[in-house]
Amino acid sequence: MNRKQLEISHSGLEMYLDCPRKWYHAHHPKIPKKTDYSRLCGLEVHRHIAQFYRPTREPRAFYFKYKISAIRTWFNRWQRALEEAELRKKLILPDEDKAKEYGRIGAICIANYWNANLKTLRPLQVEQHYRSRLDNGAFLVGVFDQVRQVSLDWIKHHRPEIVKQGKLLDEYENVVIVDLKTGYLSYDYRQFKEDLSLMKRIRLQYELHENLQATLYTFLYERTTGKKPVGFIWYHLRSNKTFFTYRENRDYSILSNNIEYYLENVRAQLFPKHIGYNCKFCDFIEPCREDRYFLIVEPEELLEGLEEVEIVPNLVKKDSCRQLKLKFKIPRKKAKKPVVYLKEEEPIILRNLPWDE
Repeated sequence: MNRKQLEISHSGLEMYLDCPRKWYHAHHPKIPKKTDYSRLCGLEVHRHIAQFYRPTREPRAFYFKYKISAIRTWFNRWQRALEEAELRKKLILPDEDKAKEYGRIGAICIANYWNANLKTLRPLQVEQHYRSRLDNGAFLVGVFDQVRQVSLDWIKHHRPEIVKQGKLLDEYENVVIVDLKTGYLSYDYRQFKEDLSLMKRIRLQYELHENLQATLYTFLYERTTGKKPVGFIWYHLRSNKTFFTYRENRDYSILSNNIEYYLENVRAQLFPKHIGYNCKFCDFIEPCREDRYFLIVEPEELLEGLEEVEIVPNLVKKDSCRQLKLKFKIPRKKAKKPVVYLKEEEPIILRNLPWDE
């Protein structure tokens, strides 16, 4: 088949499922990429913890000799990241207080990781890239934060069904995939003052045991190594708690269905908007609104208020004069024309979008 290689990551897949229009804007090479303090902090914490495992001249647990040096270096890293983001105008809503807040959050994550891992075995792999060709010609890709070895005793407690006669089943390898999380939300039902009912606990952790990242990473590890990992650990750095989950073959069919849905719709150039709460935090509300004004209204009593609707101009303009070919890494049924973004100080020009037909 004459098709270009298409790489599918969990973030790209989940972005399309969340909002296809957002995926379109995020994958166009000329559209400026934005971020917020939460994501920027998460990225830098991941990089900083990876630095813990750089080689050293003398044997020791971490690259840094002391926790205080790791934390001080973190604040230097965070300051550099902020300066670069501000220079490139990458932050959606610049806020000095938020910048300081996430600097502190990052330091807490670093300190927690140090305390919990100073005397544990080093990960087998850190920031390891995985890639596997699927039967449909696309490529599944992922970067695993860590792959760690686990003991048979640990496996017996977490997955007793895969230990037979004191041995791990042949199709498994005694490892878990670890993903570091810096966000606020946690799956810890003990954080609530009340004793949650069984059903409330199930609902709280439902996403953990269904999310596509754990499924995709488990499947990708098996495709690459020929062995199944014991499971996936969601490591909440703010609380220093880990949450274990695992996947079975039936979970792979869910992943497969989502991948096929994704491929078919992207090839067909289908990018509908999924409007909802997620729009508050989206990087692309300007191109999403296209050449229409933004509106702001005041709260009023029913049919009694006399407040005017505030009209806020958008920098986006639509122009169909110039036509350029949109270079997606996927085959399309017919040529489409791209979104062209000029410098941020200048109007953003949208030209012949796929949905303008």
